[in-house]
Amino acid sequence: MAHATSDFDGHTVWQVKASTLCNLRCRYCYEWDRLGDKRRMTLDQWRRVFEAAAAYQNLRLDQNGVYSKTFIAWHGGEATLLPHGYVDEVLDLQVEVLGQEALDTGLIANAVQTNLYRRNKTLDLMVSENFLLSVSLDFISGARVNVAGRDAEADTIKNLQHLLEQGVTCGVALVLGRHNHEHLCEIHDHLEQIDAAWLRIIPMLRPPSDAPSGDLQLTAAETVAALAALLEHRNRNDSQMPVSPLDRVQRTVHGYRHQVPFSHTHNRGRFGETRIVVHPDGTIASEAGTTKPHVLGNIFKQNMEEIVNSSAYRDSLLHDDAKREKHCGHCRYENFCNQRAVLEDLSGYDEGPCKVDAPLCDFLDQRSG
Repeated sequence: MAHATSDFDGHTVWQVKASTLCNLRCRYCYEWDRLGDKRRMTLDQWRRVFEAAAAYQNLRLDQNGVYSKTFIAWHGGEATLLPHGYVDEVLDLQVEVLGQEALDTGLIANAVQTNLYRRNKTLDLMVSENFLLSVSLDFISGARVNVAGRDAEADTIKNLQHLLEQGVTCGVALVLGRHNHEHLCEIHDHLEQIDAAWLRIIPMLRPPSDAPSGDLQLTAAETVAALAALLEHRNRNDSQMPVSPLDRVQRTVHGYRHQVPFSHTHNRGRFGETRIVVHPDGTIASEAGTTKPHVLGNIFKQNMEEIVNSSAYRDSLLHDDAKREKHCGHCRYENFCNQRAVLEDLSGYDEGPCKVDAPLCDFLDQRSG
């Protein structure tokens, strides 16, 4: 490859659901009906994942001109429940297939999404192997409980703080719902105080059909109000911790006000995939494919070149184009936004701009005008 290994044009996250087994029963979980399933990917199936990731890295460069870093994001369920010896074998296989140099130079990196409810040997192994940790937290009790119904927040917060004090890179993924949306500024400040690496806010606009989460659902207006309050709070306090989607909104408004178009809109056909979700049976989907995925193919049965040249893949790109036309074409920020908000939204809504990012952009534009 022509680039230096530190000079990446982008990244692709392979969100691998090796198992859906979990020790918690979060009321908004999209894997609710599979949380007791003890099956997991075999080593041969993991080999197909690594081979597909390497092949796609080359395809993205050849077809899209994008030299991308690859993240292997261990997902679930709860990935730290995977046996220590099994994870060790998978990591050895990763080196065999992808090469130690790719890991040493940062071309390939590991991450894990964890509820951090319990410390164990598997988590310690992941920490020792320099995994990036994204920790699921609500901060308000009631929505995340263990299988016996005991609240999980206090234990997770304690474990998070301990890892951060050890210098481990940990960010937080927070589902924003009725239980915690009025506490968002206070949650943010606590995370900033303990030096969390980032905060990713996931608004709960559409509850999963199987999980008992209907009373946690927020309206778009309530979501915008909570995020707008956090925007003002951060600006008043000159907060520096990265926060999604607020950083995205600020970048969009800055581009709009200075008439600098966003160079890499979230166009999978033009720039390739930034996230590929791998389900335990090998089916893959893009972006928000954790629920009712528009299946792109199956990496246990097909190679990546077959998948990206398939009719299913072309149909998924046409589906994206239709969503952009329906929503982004009616928005004044169209050329200044990466359009991720529209493409990741599965809630479905009438023609017009997206329901959260666009109003937040209006709010910020008016405040900074």
